Amino acid sequence: VGGGVAALEAALVLHDLAGERAAIEIYSARRDFVYRPHAVGKPFGSAVVKTYDLEALAGRCDAELHIDSIVSVDAAARQARTYGGASVAYDYLVFAAGAARQMQIPGATTFWGSADAAGVEEMVGGFTADQIRRAAFTMPSLEDWSLPMYELALLTEAELSRAGVADYELTIVTPEDAPLELFGRAAGEAVAALREKRGIKVVPRTRPVHFRGGRLQVSPEAGLSFDAVICLPGIEGRPMPGLIHDSHGFVRIDDHCRAFKR
Repeated sequence: VGGGVAALEAALVLHDLAGERAAIEIYSARRDFVYRPHAVGKPFGSAVVKTYDLEALAGRCDAELHIDSIVSVDAAARQARTYGGASVAYDYLVFAAGAARQMQIPGATTFWGSADAAGVEEMVGGFTADQIRRAAFTMPSLEDWSLPMYELALLTEAELSRAGVADYELTIVTPEDAPLELFGRAAGEAVAALREKRGIKVVPRTRPVHFRGGRLQVSPEAGLSFDAVICLPGIEGRPMPGLIHDSHGFVRIDDHCRAFKR
């Protein structure tokens, strides 16, 4: 269930391990697969976001692609139902529907990824035109994927250096205790050294609330002054009727990634 990287990786590995013993079907509402990690480089002209035909990728693991969404699961009966009304029997179901992205910080420019480079380009243009001097990069919560926030800050600094902009301040405002703490101490220290070398400040253990009138309201502090704020979107799970999920819509799993069934 899903047509993203997790679903494709699972299908490819299953085909590699089981071969013709496994009949694989992929259900996705989209016909294309977008390689999103390159999206952060698009506003700076340093990367091209590639799009692939999902049916062609499915064919590499002898999978059958259905352009339809699974809307409910009856785990006891091993039956799923599609948006189009079809009933699908299965022996095993891999739920890889991903998460929905939401705008979380009013007033900030949300960087959505591959579909949105204009906001970052506008910010860089403001620096080169001497219209802004201070910018922040932030994310709503610890549940969000933080890596693009650091990539955007570092790429912005590199672009401003190349453009000969002399007077600017870049700051990362993060709810993390330390930079990239999800990736472990070694990664965090490496990024910290690179960030310090580039002169990028960091404000840890701080959650953004809203950006208005040049002031980023944060918690637990009173607020921070910036001319522009780039914020990553918040993420919400995609709840599936028939599977237990938490208050944010994420399906609950055990230590072996098996979903809890209703």
